[in-house]
Amino acid sequence: MVLSQLFTNGPYKLYKNRETMEKKDKLAVILTTMAASFLTPFVLSAINIAMPDIAKELSLTPNDMTWLSISFLLSSTALVIPMGKIADIYGRVRIFSAGFILFSLFSLFCALAADKNQLIFLRFLQGAASSMIFSTAIAIISSAFQKGERGKAIGFSAGAVYLGLTLGPFLGGVLTYNFTWRSIFYFSFLISLAVIFLIKRNMKTEWKGPAQKVNYKLMFFYIFSMFLLVYSGTNVVKHAFLFPAALLLFSGYVLLELKAAKPFLDLKKLVSNRIFLFSNLSAFFHYSATFSIFLLLSLYLQYSKGFSAQTSGLVLFSMPFLMMLFSPVAGRLSDKSNAGTLTTFGILLTGAGLVPFAFITPDFPVYLTIISLAAVGAGSAFFSSPNTNQVMSSLDPGSYSLGSGVLSTMRIMGQSLSMSVTNTVFYLCLPEKNLASGINNFFKSFKIIIIISLALLVVAVWASFKKTSGEEGGVL
Repeated sequence: MVLSQLFTNGPYKLYKNRETMEKKDKLAVILTTMAASFLTPFVLSAINIAMPDIAKELSLTPNDMTWLSISFLLSSTALVIPMGKIADIYGRVRIFSAGFILFSLFSLFCALAADKNQLIFLRFLQGAASSMIFSTAIAIISSAFQKGERGKAIGFSAGAVYLGLTLGPFLGGVLTYNFTWRSIFYFSFLISLAVIFLIKRNMKTEWKGPAQKVNYKLMFFYIFSMFLLVYSGTNVVKHAFLFPAALLLFSGYVLLELKAAKPFLDLKKLVSNRIFLFSNLSAFFHYSATFSIFLLLSLYLQYSKGFSAQTSGLVLFSMPFLMMLFSPVAGRLSDKSNAGTLTTFGILLTGAGLVPFAFITPDFPVYLTIISLAAVGAGSAFFSSPNTNQVMSSLDPGSYSLGSGVLSTMRIMGQSLSMSVTNTVFYLCLPEKNLASGINNFFKSFKIIIIISLALLVVAVWASFKKTSGEEGGVL
């Protein structure tokens, strides 16, 4: 598929009614989106396990380590909603395809990075490419599958995400141990090429919303204000003056959006849909409570326990494995039962898994680490698939990419907040440039971060209850 085809009708059939699709077309959609859903979480989790080796070769400080994730999240957070809006207009498969072409190129460049600044910048570009994928993958599934079968399809996609998280620590550890951390990005490049091939071969269908004009002035204002807000939020202590200014600027964007005759996002419709609003809020707080746990435990196992990257990956295996195992089950249950009850149960189970880490010490048993992570994994599975099904089922089909983009933004902003909390706590409690020399302060930081995470999960439970109370409101 050449780039010129990505923004033309090209080889695609344009489907407006999912019932006209043949089963083989639906199967092609789910297999391709599963392959795509696997890759990004694989890279994220593999990098976490390789972080000590990257730090050694490129002389990373603890702050630099967090920036390898933050740089990715910065660009993806700022761009995922605009990419969703554009995908609804120009075609979801085309934007999805373009995202993978760019992601593959930036993966190759990451493998060739000469220093830490290059690697951090290239991760930023990877995040920009991933925003095109995040905003369209679930939208494509929701376009192809009807309500009543959508949850199961979303569950399989979520299972692929967690398969990436499952294999990331293990395979990332194997690659790092036997080759170097750069092999993770070479592997990502090869997998990206395989996904591009699957898109070209399998996805002959296209979906888009009704023709509309984009308010580009408001869109670029949104991108700039969101970027500044997320950047300043990475360390609110260090950016004590910039963060309030960024909040003020983003508030200005919201006011302009509400007053605009032709808004970019139409926030009034967003907030009037109760299920959409509170499902997104619960996603934000759930991910903000859980995202950094992999990085923290990877550092703990390698710096405190003295485990290799490969062994650490095996210990961390239980969390994503349980996510992968239960996501299709939870998705299917959400088609047949109360999805809100499932999401609340998932949040509570996640919290139960995090509690033991508030008491972590150098002698913390490995078996308890595995059991606790398993609880977090199962809880995340019972939260994610039903919550996503609720969000997408509350939308008008013409807004699937935009809605998927909003949900992805909430997830990525939650992940960004998680890394911001970690970065800020490290900044305040871990002044040492070398983590090995500041291991006692690391444990202090770990406990503080877990306590904050548990508080965030309490808010997630509140949001999960709110979305099922009262009237649903209109759809987008």
